[in-house]
Amino acid sequence: MATVAETQQPPDVLPIQNGDALHNSKWSYRDNILGRAGPFTDEDWTPGEPIISNLDNIRVLVIGAGGLGCEILKNLALSGFNNIDVIDMGNDRLFLDYTIDVSNLNRQFLFRQADVGKYKAEAAANFVMKRVKGVTINPYCGKIQDKDEDYYLQFNLIICGLDSIEARRWINATLVGMVDDENPDSLKPLVDGGTEGKYSSFTFGYVADLVVGFKGQSRVILPTMTSCLECQLDMHAPRETVPLCTLATIPRQPQHCIEWAHIIAWEEERKDITLDTDDPEHISWLFNKASERAKEFNIPGVTYSMTQGVVKNIIPAIASTNAIVAASCCNEAFKIATGSNPNLGYPGTNNYMMYSGDDGVYTYTFEHEKKPDCPVCGNLAREIDVRREWRLQDFVDHLAERPEAQIKKPLIRTEGKTLYYSVPASLEEQTRPNLKRKLDEFLADGEEVVVSDPAFAIDFKYKPQTATPHRVAFIADPQLIDPHTYPGRPWPLSSLTIAFTDKYLKRSYHHIQRSYDPDTVYFLGDLFDGGREWNTGSKSFHASEKQWKRYGPKYWRKEFERFGGLFLRSSQVTGGKQERAEKNIIASLPGNHDLGFAAGVQVSVRDRFQAYFGQGDRVDVIGNHTFVGLDTVSLSAMDVHGSDPKLWQPTMEFLDEVKDKKRQAVNHFLGRTPDYPRGWKFFHRTASQPEERLLIKPKYDDFDDLKPASELPTVLLTHVPFYREPGTPCGPLREKYPPSVPRQEVDERNAIRVAAGYQYQNVLSKGVSKTIADRVGNIGYIFSGDDHDYCELVHRAYTSAGSGIKEITVKSISWAMGVRRPGFQMVSLWNPVNEFADPLPGSPQAIRMPTLQTHLCLMPNQLAVFIQYAFYFAITLITLLIHSAIITMRERNKPIWTPIDSVLPVSEPEKVHPKKDKARSRASSGSANGSANSTTKSEGNGFLVARSDTARARTVSPSVSPIGHYGLPPSVELKGVPLIDRAGYYGKRTDEDAWIDELDFEMKPIHKRRRGFAMHFLETFKKDMLWVACPAFGWFFWLWHVY
Repeated sequence: MATVAETQQPPDVLPIQNGDALHNSKWSYRDNILGRAGPFTDEDWTPGEPIISNLDNIRVLVIGAGGLGCEILKNLALSGFNNIDVIDMGNDRLFLDYTIDVSNLNRQFLFRQADVGKYKAEAAANFVMKRVKGVTINPYCGKIQDKDEDYYLQFNLIICGLDSIEARRWINATLVGMVDDENPDSLKPLVDGGTEGKYSSFTFGYVADLVVGFKGQSRVILPTMTSCLECQLDMHAPRETVPLCTLATIPRQPQHCIEWAHIIAWEEERKDITLDTDDPEHISWLFNKASERAKEFNIPGVTYSMTQGVVKNIIPAIASTNAIVAASCCNEAFKIATGSNPNLGYPGTNNYMMYSGDDGVYTYTFEHEKKPDCPVCGNLAREIDVRREWRLQDFVDHLAERPEAQIKKPLIRTEGKTLYYSVPASLEEQTRPNLKRKLDEFLADGEEVVVSDPAFAIDFKYKPQTATPHRVAFIADPQLIDPHTYPGRPWPLSSLTIAFTDKYLKRSYHHIQRSYDPDTVYFLGDLFDGGREWNTGSKSFHASEKQWKRYGPKYWRKEFERFGGLFLRSSQVTGGKQERAEKNIIASLPGNHDLGFAAGVQVSVRDRFQAYFGQGDRVDVIGNHTFVGLDTVSLSAMDVHGSDPKLWQPTMEFLDEVKDKKRQAVNHFLGRTPDYPRGWKFFHRTASQPEERLLIKPKYDDFDDLKPASELPTVLLTHVPFYREPGTPCGPLREKYPPSVPRQEVDERNAIRVAAGYQYQNVLSKGVSKTIADRVGNIGYIFSGDDHDYCELVHRAYTSAGSGIKEITVKSISWAMGVRRPGFQMVSLWNPVNEFADPLPGSPQAIRMPTLQTHLCLMPNQLAVFIQYAFYFAITLITLLIHSAIITMRERNKPIWTPIDSVLPVSEPEKVHPKKDKARSRASSGSANGSANSTTKSEGNGFLVARSDTARARTVSPSVSPIGHYGLPPSVELKGVPLIDRAGYYGKRTDEDAWIDELDFEMKPIHKRRRGFAMHFLETFKKDMLWVACPAFGWFFWLWHVY
């Protein structure tokens, strides 16, 4: 990998010679190479002096004078290139981002302490020209965008040693656009080199930025002839994306503060100015804003160099990686300039070299094919998969995430419509409402969309295609409540707990099926709470406690039917919708509450569980992904000394064969084995393509001659989470304890506690975890349960991880499991493949994007609902109490008498008062036979008293009194009546007269003896409660029955 001149002694240690002798000795090794043909030299190549002389006339442009640029300039000068130009940023000495900083000295070896503050291009050129005599290097301190095509046309060769992806894309597009088919000199070969790494922040009393980078690549691009940099953009590490909600509300890392300043603060405060990531003033503004944000949230670590790296997507690396990649670039430049050996990109050869020093050291080359849908050198529109429910904003976000686009400020238009312009501000304001509209309002399926970015001279052409991903709902720990859950809870509280918990599970699951309609539902264990305790009827079964002996096989079947009613009944599975044949429910993964844990597992209990639910160790192909389920609660028995091998051996044997089982499952899924029935397991299309290009199952005659199927992404399912070091944080979505601020590497409160107890262990042991990772291989994701709360982390300690295994511990779906907001994990799978399981062009796997997307879905807070019930009940109770008190007080203050305008008089007989006497007018009436007698008092009070048969006979006129009551009118003359009656003489008073007087006295308005206040209040409150409670409880029980 060393350059031609690096293999000889440096010029400053050569023997002292003069004139031509010195020159000849200095370049003798180079002249020997160019003076004769080698084993790989083209037959038409002629060695000798013309080639050597021509090298002196080759004019080379080096773009970048940083870590790669310094190495490239040194190597070119030592390889015999005498005419070199170098261009690097630097147009304002007030800003030090493109001048030499002390931090540059560790890997940019051409600079010294005295050069700090100088322009990199000037300092590097002066150093090389001083050390290598006869070399001319012309520095230019400025942007590459400052130069026009005429400037670049004067060079024979261009070498790009930039760390900015955006700048490399610009020069690539410029060189492709310069090519004129009628002018061969317009084609300028581009040698591009790059390194990969990332910033990591560590806190040891202070914060330091550690640059970690052991990967790199070099390539030769012949514009319009070979694949360009834009074709190869998906080979670069994709830019890390952070949810906007995290940036706006809870930043946890220095990079989040920088992205906030970059994406949010700039748009709010300086949206009228287009951000230029090469402008020192703009970078300084972002750095100051990010520093303020970091100080507000107590997040250390924001530095100026990190701001540059995040904003410009700079990928730094260590010095040795720079040296290796630069040497490769200069070797290719030497071969292109002299033709002495085939270079990368030569017809019939590979054009891309990869170097990796992460895990060992290795390099390899391959041919990266030109893409017909490349936005720079292609002529076709690129197909892109979108969701039906996407809005234009979702499409914009997706473009920013895609590695082949990475467009942050898009201009989106169709042939006749402008959909969205991010700049200038006036057009952005006019088109901003379109971001909230759905894509199908603008576009027909397959209509071409043109997307551009002010940062690039490129138009991206896309054809949105509707994608239908396969959806999987992971449900963890329903753990049906039973006598084992709360053994001391009395009736009826125990029965109410079971009833309300089951109703919550039933409604939640029905809502999942109706609203989300998953294609597959996968349960992650702990289906029952006391499943391991129920007697199997086998002689080998041993109950842990005497109280569980009475729960036998009959009770188990009852619990299984209860589980089926909640989750397996047709109305629950469909969510009330029309049934779909491809719905799949897998509930065979056992948990420690189903079987026990490790040596606590009983074989008869496991056999019973598997008889009802199926094998826990299984391989399924779901949505073009391979799902591997493992009975880890039984496998953990291998850690217990002296445990029965029957417990862990079946799972271990499965692991020994799992790779073969994965390949077999993929072949079965693709219909490539003769002993497997034809037909898709799922009825979803595996690729969003025109009808003639859909994946059709081929009918093969000879399966042995087929190309082996590729491996699909692997998803591991286990009830107990993988091992992690104690205190490993679970992230911000964990409910019980959010992460500490500032974020810590060890956060005990936010972590799953690494502990064990009777029939449980919070995480698998380190040995079991490593065994699984090694045996399964190529694990991309792990989904687990058991903890009941959410946890998300990346395991980097296993050989199958690659860039890491992402594990998500799914929340429990039951509100009785210690979490206020139960939940489930919704997973979308989208991995279009061909008949060999190879990813289709443009698919997520083909462009190195995730084929699996997850989202935590939260269910209602049932405890909060009960608290609301209690609150509203208290309000209702207080209202009714106040209402009853007011009514009672008003009734007690009201006198009780008969109204003057009563329809009929009312009387109430009381005791006789013999001493009462009163003068009054009388009117008599009687009947002929004297069998019926009555007396009417025609006064304002209008009382009517019935007389007994023994009373004195009187007659009453049938006429009506003027005041509307029965009696004699006051003005009526009584003819034929003795005068003595009108004169008022009544003769001697009898006992009957006294009784009548006393009775008349009692007919006056009087206050009755009242009931007590408490009795009246209670009666009124009882009536009010009945009026409110009857309809309320009726409505509640109707809802309970219906839902």
